[in-house]
Amino acid sequence: MKNLLPKIDTKDGLFHNGNPATGEQGTRVTETWLNDVQDRLRDIQTEAHYVLQKAGFKPKDDSTKQLYDAIVKIIENNRRTAGTKQKGEVQLSSSTNSNSETEAATSKAVKAAYDKAVDALDKANQVDEATLKKNGNQSIYGVLKAESVNGEWAAYKFGAKQGVWHLEVHPDSHTANNRRFNMKWIPNSGSQVYLAFPHIRNDGEVVAYQSWVNAELAKVRSISNQNTANFANYIPNNKKSNAVDSSSTETVATSRAAKLAYDRGTTALNTINDFKGGNGYIRGLSSNNNIQLRWNPTRNGLELKIDNSELGGIHYSNRAYIDATAGNYGGLRIDRPSNNDQMLMESNGNRFAFIRRNKQSGSNHYVIYTPEKNGTVALQEDFTNPVFTLTNWANSDISLNNITGTRFLSFGDNSLNGLGLPTGADWVGIQIADQGNQKTQIISGGTNNHYIRTNDDLSGNSWTNEKLLTDRDFTYQKIGNFEVRRHPDGTIIQTYVISQNDLADWKEKSFNWAQAFVETPLILTKVTTSVNDDHDAGINVLSKSNKSACYYYLYEHGSVNQGAVRIQFFAIGRWK
Repeated sequence: MKNLLPKIDTKDGLFHNGNPATGEQGTRVTETWLNDVQDRLRDIQTEAHYVLQKAGFKPKDDSTKQLYDAIVKIIENNRRTAGTKQKGEVQLSSSTNSNSETEAATSKAVKAAYDKAVDALDKANQVDEATLKKNGNQSIYGVLKAESVNGEWAAYKFGAKQGVWHLEVHPDSHTANNRRFNMKWIPNSGSQVYLAFPHIRNDGEVVAYQSWVNAELAKVRSISNQNTANFANYIPNNKKSNAVDSSSTETVATSRAAKLAYDRGTTALNTINDFKGGNGYIRGLSSNNNIQLRWNPTRNGLELKIDNSELGGIHYSNRAYIDATAGNYGGLRIDRPSNNDQMLMESNGNRFAFIRRNKQSGSNHYVIYTPEKNGTVALQEDFTNPVFTLTNWANSDISLNNITGTRFLSFGDNSLNGLGLPTGADWVGIQIADQGNQKTQIISGGTNNHYIRTNDDLSGNSWTNEKLLTDRDFTYQKIGNFEVRRHPDGTIIQTYVISQNDLADWKEKSFNWAQAFVETPLILTKVTTSVNDDHDAGINVLSKSNKSACYYYLYEHGSVNQGAVRIQFFAIGRWK
């Protein structure tokens, strides 16, 4: 239902006829007030029609009590009978043998039940000599038997100070799996404790006393200790190994493994003796080449053969160079298994080649050739001006602050620890150092991730980081009637425009910003109209406006129709 109808716009909120004699005017009834009256009347009728609808009635012009009848019917339709799971109306009953869960007992029924209970108690206390007494000692000549009732466990109870012991037997003890009994302690308060016995087999069971169990355990321990001593020197089969290339410290070599190792050692010794005497080659066979290496005592060096053609010799004394056949390269190769690559230094008699090659694929990472001419190789120290050097710091822990000289740079996260720069990118850049070792770095980690670093304070190796801004750092979005501009320093500007006719609707209004601010922004407003004379119109922004929404009132002085109106909001705040 809507709020109360506002009073007429007079000082006392009442209507006045006016006085023609004094020139006093009567109360002016505006269209706004009449529309409000009509709106409130229709609101009341709408609510009344809803009640009729819920009762299943249709409005009748000639009926004056339809609303009352509808309310009575809705109440009757929603009456419920009380039960164990719901509230409602209850029927009283004086019966003492009813099983109903929807009726309540009267005082008469309660008294009848109480009287019967008192009578039963009196009869229970009046036992004769042949009956078990309630108090005192009594002997039983024969067997005291407790029967199972309604399939329940038959039981005896023995009282104690704070509860009772309960001895019970299974009602189906005639079956093997149910031939058992339990004892349980039932305290006056707290949880019950069970002592459950397993079922008894058809051939019976014997209960073992603690003294007997301890004696049997002592016998078992004696046998176990004796077996442990006997097996102390036993080696199981899974700890024996025939392998001659195992690095295990958990297995023992068999005689077969020892013989294989001895035979291979003997063969290797004979091969080395033949090799040292120049009587044999060390051969390496592959699908494409027969590679042979032998010691030549007469030439005092090593000789290498490929496909049985002499390629050259490697010497360590009077001939410290390598012979190669014409047109082919000869040289030295260094394998680096940990890096999966090879370093080769080769020459064909005219020029040298330095090669870094992928050992697995055979492709070259890079090849450096010396020119085929006379000259002297210059070192970096031979140059007066700085030399640019490509340095890859990606796998190094050296800080970016500690790189010396003028260099091209390529590095990873390990070089950025503690420098205040973002990680998780592949960085490249350049460092320029002057004669005083003052350095400037221009580095990039990808889109919108560019910095200039300088170390003006050489004594403390102190650096300044400055981010380079691009047009990508400034964003603009058009979202409906909103325009959103974000700046990299965290500033955000949002504008919102409403176009309408006149300012007659003076109720509280609100809207949500296209993007929420971090906190309540500064809001500036402006109203432009098509009225071409002196007038006053504007916006009053309410203090309850927050970072997400703006609340406001429109106002004008006078009742002039403002015509085409443009309402503008300008807000500035922060997005981070």
